[in-house]
Amino acid sequence: MEYPNWVLKHKQKGTEPRKIGDGYYLYKISSIWDKNFKRSRKITGDYLGTITKEGIIPPKHKRVLESYKQITVKEYGITSYMRSLSKDIEENLKKHYPYDHKEIFMMSVFRLVEQSPLKRFDFYYHNSYLSESVPDARMSTKFLGPFLRDIGSRRENMTEFMKEFVVGSEFAAIDLTEIFTFSKGVNAAMLGHNHKNAFVPQINMVLIFCLDKMQPGFFRMVPGSIRDISTLTGTINELGLKNTVIIGDKGFDSEDNVCALSDSELQYILPLKRNSSLIDYGVIKEGDRKEFDGVFQFEKRHIWHYSKTNGDEQIITFLDEKLKAEETTTLVSVVNHLKTKKKTDEIAKKINNFEMKLYEEDYKLGAITVRTNCDKSAEEVYGLLKSRMDIEKVFDIFKNILESDRNYMRDDKQLDGFLFVSFIALLMYYRVYAKLIEKKLLNQYSVLDVIEYLKRAHIMKIGKKFQFAEVPKKSRTLLKKLGVNFPDKPIP
Repeated sequence: MEYPNWVLKHKQKGTEPRKIGDGYYLYKISSIWDKNFKRSRKITGDYLGTITKEGIIPPKHKRVLESYKQITVKEYGITSYMRSLSKDIEENLKKHYPYDHKEIFMMSVFRLVEQSPLKRFDFYYHNSYLSESVPDARMSTKFLGPFLRDIGSRRENMTEFMKEFVVGSEFAAIDLTEIFTFSKGVNAAMLGHNHKNAFVPQINMVLIFCLDKMQPGFFRMVPGSIRDISTLTGTINELGLKNTVIIGDKGFDSEDNVCALSDSELQYILPLKRNSSLIDYGVIKEGDRKEFDGVFQFEKRHIWHYSKTNGDEQIITFLDEKLKAEETTTLVSVVNHLKTKKKTDEIAKKINNFEMKLYEEDYKLGAITVRTNCDKSAEEVYGLLKSRMDIEKVFDIFKNILESDRNYMRDDKQLDGFLFVSFIALLMYYRVYAKLIEKKLLNQYSVLDVIEYLKRAHIMKIGKKFQFAEVPKKSRTLLKKLGVNFPDKPIP
C-alpha cells in the first residue's frame, strides 16, 4: 500500500504506519525467528499514536501520563490572603520604590509567613502562587544581601513610606526590646545594658504604634548605648504627633527619664520592677478585696487593681490571679528540680532565693505595677501596657531570625533594610489581627494559626492551566469564618 509523504516521514526504524478506515496510525514493530517456519516473523508492538498532517497525536493514556509530569503544586492560601489584606501596602511600595517594590513586598510576606532565613526566600517564592501573580521578582540569595543594603541606605524613601501609615488620633511610642548582634560592621551596635543588666553589643529600636488604627506606623534604629528619653521625644517631634503615650519597659524607668518626660509634657506608662520602693503591697498583703479600687475582665482574666498618688502621677498595681498561679507553679517546679541536683553552695543559694519568693514574698506574684501620668482609667492603662507586650512578642519572632541572617547583616545599612522588611511584616501581622477582631475570632485563633491553616490551601498547575487542590477541613472552616472565598480561577 502506498502512503502519503506526510505519513511516511514518521516511519522510522522499528515502527510501521497503518491505514485503518480513514485514519493513519503508527505502531511499534519488531521481529523474531520462527523455528517452525524457519524465517523471521513480524511482531506488532505498542500503539504509538495517530498520524496527522500536523504530526503524531500520542495515545490518550500517554497524554494523561504526560500531563501528570507537567503538574506542579504551589502554595496559594496564605500568600494570596496576605496580598488581599495588604493592597495599600503594595501600592505605597510601588509609589516610593517603583523599581524595587516586588522584592520588598515578597520579602515582607515571607518574613511573616515563613519566619525563616533569607536564603530560603527564593525557594518559597518559586513554590508559591506569588511567582505566577507577581512574576520576575529577584529573590536569589546573592541578590538579597546587597539589596538590603541598598534599601537601608535610602532612609528618606523609608521614612516617606512609613509616614503613609502614621494615621489616627492616638499613638504609642515604644522603646522596643534590644536586638543583639556581634557583627563588627554594625556601628550602631554599641555596648549597652539590656533589661537583664547584661553589657552586650545591641541595637535599640523606637516604634510608633497607631492605637486607634491598631497598626505600627514608624520605626527608627537607635544605638544600643542610648537608653534615655531623647530618642523617643525626637521621633515624636519629627512626626509632629499629638496625643502620644510613651510605653516603656522596666529598664526605662528612672527618675531622670520621668523628669524629662514631665518637662516635655508627654504622657507615659512605665512598668516598675517588683522591688521598687514606689510600690505599696499593703493592700495585697491584707488580702481584703474590698480594699482594691475595683476589678475588670481582660482576655478572660479578672484583673484587680488599686492605685496611690505620687506627685503628679499615679502608681497603679494590677493583680492577675491566673498569672499568680502560673508563677507559683513555675517556682515550685524550679525549686523541686534544683533539689534533685548535687548540692553545692551555688545551688543552695538559688533554692533559698526561689523559696523566699515562694513563701516570704508570694504577695508579689501575679502583681504588675506601673507609674503613669495618663488621664486614663486603670483598665485603659492595663490595655495599653498589654499592647506593648503583644507588639514585643511579635517582633521577637523577627529578632530570633536575625542571628541566622548574620551573613546579611554586615553593616548598619543592611540591618536597617532588614528592620524595614520586618516592619512591613509587622504591618501585615496586624492586618490579620484586625481581621480576627472584626470577625470575633480572636478567642479561637491566633495570627499564627491563620498562617498555618491557610498555608495548607494549594493550587495545581497542570500544563498552563490552574486548578485548586482539595483544601483540608480545618482550613476550609477557617476560610469560611474569615469570609474568604477562593475564586473559580486564581486571581493574577
